[in-house]
Amino acid sequence: MGSNSTFYFATVPYDGTVKAFAYLLNNECYVSIGKTQNFIKEVTGGKLALSTGLICSLSKQFSEQTKEERDRIFLKLFSAPVLHADFTFGRMDGRQTSVMICAAGDTVLYQGRPKKGDEGVAGSPLEFYDGILVSDHEAALIKHGSKNQECMAHIKRYLISSIENEKGLTWNSMMKEWIRDAVIYWNERHAGGEEEPEKAAGLLQRYDEIIAKAREEYEYEPPSGYFKEGYNLYKRMAEEKERYTLFLQDPSVEPDNNLAERCARKFKRKAAQVMCFRSQDGVNWFCDGLSITQSLKAAGRNLYESVAERFNTGLEV
Repeated sequence: MGSNSTFYFATVPYDGTVKAFAYLLNNECYVSIGKTQNFIKEVTGGKLALSTGLICSLSKQFSEQTKEERDRIFLKLFSAPVLHADFTFGRMDGRQTSVMICAAGDTVLYQGRPKKGDEGVAGSPLEFYDGILVSDHEAALIKHGSKNQECMAHIKRYLISSIENEKGLTWNSMMKEWIRDAVIYWNERHAGGEEEPEKAAGLLQRYDEIIAKAREEYEYEPPSGYFKEGYNLYKRMAEEKERYTLFLQDPSVEPDNNLAERCARKFKRKAAQVMCFRSQDGVNWFCDGLSITQSLKAAGRNLYESVAERFNTGLEV
C-alpha cells in the first residue's frame, strides 16, 4: 500500500473501502483474522486498528447486502440450458459440513449445507431444474435435470482402477482410449470445427462394441468378490448409454464436470486456512460472499472497488 492509500484509510475509517480491504484479505487471500488485523494496523502506521470482532462480522454484512444479487444468480442458473453441480466438504465445529455448488459458464452459486444428499440439493437451483445436468455419479444429483451427462474424467479414473485390479480384461483399456478420442472430437467441435456426423456415429458404434466386449469378458470371467467396481461401471454404461455419450451429440454439453470442481477448490482453500468453521452460519456467509466475488471476477470487474461499493450501498452498481 502506498502513502495515498494509507492517508485515505486514516481519514475515512470503517467505510466500504476499509471493510473491503479487510474482507478480501480474510476471504479472498485467506489471511487469518489476527494477521489481517495486524497488517492493516501496520500499513496505516497504527492509525487504523480494526477489532477482530469487526473483521469477523464482515462476512455476515456482505452476505446481507448482496442477497438480491444472489437471487439473480439463482434464477440465471435455474434457467441455464446446461448446469454443472457438485458437493464439496469442510469442517464445522468438529463435524463435517458440505457446500452445494451450481455453475454455468461464468456464473456460480455456493450454498452452505449441513449435509449433502437430498437435503443439500433442497433450495438450490438444481432442485427443480429441467435442463441438462453435468455431474459426477452422485445419486442425489443425477435424479435431477431432463438429461444427464456424467463426468468422463471420473469415469476414466474408475477405468484405471479396473485396469489395475482386473488385469485379464481388455474392455477397460478400450473404453479409456474411447474416452480420449471422444473428448478430442468434442474439443474440436467446441472450438468451432465442422460437425462430422460420420465420426460421431463411429464413436457411438465403438462404444457399443466395447460394451459388448465387456459383457463377453465378464461372462467368461465374472467379477471377483473383492473388486466389483469395474463390473458395476460396465452395467451402468450399458444400461444408460446417453448419460455417457450426450456430449457427442451436443457440443454445448461438456464431457466433464471440471467447471464445478474448479469452483469447489475456492471453498477448499478457505476450509484449509480456517481448518474448522465455528458455525454453520460462518460457512453460509462465506459461501454467499464467494458467489458474488467469483461472479465479479468473471465479469472482469475490479474486485476491491466492487466489494467496497457493496459495503457502502448494498446495491449492485
